[in-house]
Amino acid sequence: MMNKLLHKFAFAAGIAFGLFGCGGGGGGDSGTSSSAGTSTSADCGQPGSRCVESAGGMSYILYVPSNFVPDSGAMVLALHPRVGSAAGMESLTRLNEKANQAGFAVVYPQTGGTFWGWYFNGLDHIPALRTVIAAVQAKIKANPKRIFVTGYSDGAEMTHRVGVELSDVVAAIAPVDGVLYEGPTPSTVPNAKASVSVLMLHGDMPAGASFFVCGYGQVPPQDVMFNYWTGPQANNCSNFNTTANICSNGALQLTTKNAKNCNGSTEVQFYPLVNGTHGWHNSPGNWSIPLGTYPAGFTPYNPNFNTTTGFTTNDILWNFFNSHPKP
Repeated sequence: MMNKLLHKFAFAAGIAFGLFGCGGGGGGDSGTSSSAGTSTSADCGQPGSRCVESAGGMSYILYVPSNFVPDSGAMVLALHPRVGSAAGMESLTRLNEKANQAGFAVVYPQTGGTFWGWYFNGLDHIPALRTVIAAVQAKIKANPKRIFVTGYSDGAEMTHRVGVELSDVVAAIAPVDGVLYEGPTPSTVPNAKASVSVLMLHGDMPAGASFFVCGYGQVPPQDVMFNYWTGPQANNCSNFNTTANICSNGALQLTTKNAKNCNGSTEVQFYPLVNGTHGWHNSPGNWSIPLGTYPAGFTPYNPNFNTTTGFTTNDILWNFFNSHPKP
């Protein structure tokens, strides 16, 4: 735990220097928004608006592109990293640009400078996030079957928890560089409230790094998360593309693993970002670099990525979300 906490503080301190991985990971967490100025409260939630609101004691930025269509348009929540902010996540991910293309609304909640309440740090942001979702839904009338959540780093860990405890209202989650829990055992992670589609993206960092895809210390390997989401605690999947583990003897051995025939027509997918460090990657890349090598200057890739999957973090997330509404 301590190693990861130290890494998170070092990561936050290094944001201003662009430490987001190879090939332009997407800018710093504390940057300003690339969107237009904030709307008045009267305009908040209308197509073409960006506003700052609060609900349940949690502030958030709401961006609604001009091509958003009430009742059919999707809502995407984006959870910031440790010592992050709503505006920083907005700038880092550039999800507003993708929203402009695809017509979904984006919500950037903010903790107020604390950790997100992932398992098991003693905090609980689930009630506030449930209230935020309800408040935004009342404003914009998003399709209730198309509410999605993503998050990065600490926000990714919270995204896993959202999938467990808010799956009754959330259709799909996509944690980027995060784990389901931190600690020696997952026994206190409850069963998911409902079936939920899950996409896990994680940088293929070298062994020994606290965010290593195959685990480190009390940070479990991605196999633990995949097995939870495909098991009877969550989606109870029965059709796997492989029975092999993602990791073997602490080393990555798969570049994809997916499960179908899950409860509620859900699906679970995992992709490592080969050669990828801890970051949100807005530069496309898909070169055939040998697994386990880390050449400087290369954008993370995965040989399984294609035009259907997408090549950037935002494209991959949205393509998955768009094809996985609640049934």
